[in-house]
Amino acid sequence: MTMPFGLGTLRLASPAALLALLVVPLFFAAARRARRGLPAAICRSAAALAIVFVLAGPRLETPRPERGACVIAAIDVSASVQDAAVETARAFLARLLPRLGPDDVVGSVAFAAHARVIAHPAAGRPSLAALLPAHVDADPDADDTDLGAAYLAADSLCPAGKQAALVLFTDGNETQGSIVAEIALGEPSLPVFPVVPPAAALPAAAIRRLLAPAFAPELSVLPLSVVVESRAPRPLPAVLEVRADEEEAAPVPVELPPGTSLVELPYRFRAEGEFLLRARLLLPPDQPRAPAPAGVPITVTPPARVLLVSGLARPVVAVALTRRGADVDVVPPAALAARLGELADYHAVVLDDVARAGLGDETLERLRVYVARGGALIATGGERLFGDPGFAESPLARVLPVTLEPRSAEPKTREPIALYLLIDRSNSMGYSSSNPAVQFGEKMEYAKRAAIAVLDQLGPSDLVAAIAFDSQPYELGALRPVGESRDALRASIERIQYGGGTDFKDALDIARRNLVESGRRVRHVILLTDGDTNRHPEDHAELIAALARAEITVTTIRIGSDTINLELL
Repeated sequence: MTMPFGLGTLRLASPAALLALLVVPLFFAAARRARRGLPAAICRSAAALAIVFVLAGPRLETPRPERGACVIAAIDVSASVQDAAVETARAFLARLLPRLGPDDVVGSVAFAAHARVIAHPAAGRPSLAALLPAHVDADPDADDTDLGAAYLAADSLCPAGKQAALVLFTDGNETQGSIVAEIALGEPSLPVFPVVPPAAALPAAAIRRLLAPAFAPELSVLPLSVVVESRAPRPLPAVLEVRADEEEAAPVPVELPPGTSLVELPYRFRAEGEFLLRARLLLPPDQPRAPAPAGVPITVTPPARVLLVSGLARPVVAVALTRRGADVDVVPPAALAARLGELADYHAVVLDDVARAGLGDETLERLRVYVARGGALIATGGERLFGDPGFAESPLARVLPVTLEPRSAEPKTREPIALYLLIDRSNSMGYSSSNPAVQFGEKMEYAKRAAIAVLDQLGPSDLVAAIAFDSQPYELGALRPVGESRDALRASIERIQYGGGTDFKDALDIARRNLVESGRRVRHVILLTDGDTNRHPEDHAELIAALARAEITVTTIRIGSDTINLELL
């Protein structure tokens, strides 16, 4: 309802409550019947009218706040929006300014990773140009967007007593901070009215961030990563260009999938100094807007200097380091002593499979001091360095993150072991499968061939036994020396046929008891099965603990594609 004299508009939160006015005449009639007179009837009716009016929730909306309004325009200038938000704000503010009253004020804030005030709200009508950020106001950290920073900057601008409002011109792509958290912490919170630029005004793709180390050696290949966001609904062809100041790399064609993607580009700096590394995205001609470039400062240092000590004429390590941009000096071990005074000039020293005889005590001590003062020491190679017993107690052993021990001679004979072969012969060992392709009965044949292959590798002094099992264990041969039982045990294994249920617990327990009684130090069980069993996995917990206490190790070889009981096996 529009009120007279320009007072404003009367609105009701619950218009349905006005239906209660139908019962007000009943209050008037009841008061008259009670003979309490006309004044009492009027009072009761007025009270009822007041209650109904309160329940309806009336509020008066005036054309302007009594002490004026304060409007803050927060304008996104980040790379994902570029000048689309500025142009949207220009059109919006052009319509707003003529409608401001004498007590209304307007200000503006520009933001990307940071927020800064463009115009403070003050008396008088500002010009449109004064409210908009100029190109020189662009955020140097435009790769990020912090809506919360814009909210905080705007929240403190409005004068006390004026009705404040924040008009937020942005695509809403918040990469740092949280405007939701800032609004929740505000007391009272500043009303926010977002205005999103039209999709046609936004670039189809934008570089969100250029990732590169702060320092890089000259001539080294630098791994650059470019975070690109595409708004296109389908893959978008584009070209990425990377340049350091005036030095430009070859353009790289890319196809950008919808959403955010990471493009990795190698880049080699050919001169030392400080550079601004910039990445630019070139879109097809049919795209109306070109995305803004992204940049990051980088310091290019002289190439890494490496002193490589090697007895080889052309060490592979030197070739690899040179290809990566390092400045490598190669010297033979005998010439290292003469270069000890120059160690501080090198970033790293590489000992490439150098024998102890070629490095004196003083040389190794100087290398230790070099490492203690921050130098890098790399040891590569094989028998001449890591296998040389002369390094075991030397200063080199104290600085390398490995233990240098003299090689011990390999034993001519190994200690005899005690071994049990447990072979699954249940019905499931005869089943076929399609992935991998296994024919009927092939799992059983695989198990027998594997058991015989193990038997053939045992020495005559080893103890071996075998048990075939379905729902019951069947002993194929007792625990005896291989030299006495190999042929008979092989024949028993070859005669195994599949059939019956599956339960390997009893077979495993028999093997445990007999291995403990064997007296051998090395005791082992090989279980050949497809994993299917009639028992629950937890039924084996006590037996597994007993095997561990007896220091009996178990190797399980699962045959077939079944995935049942993988954790148990």
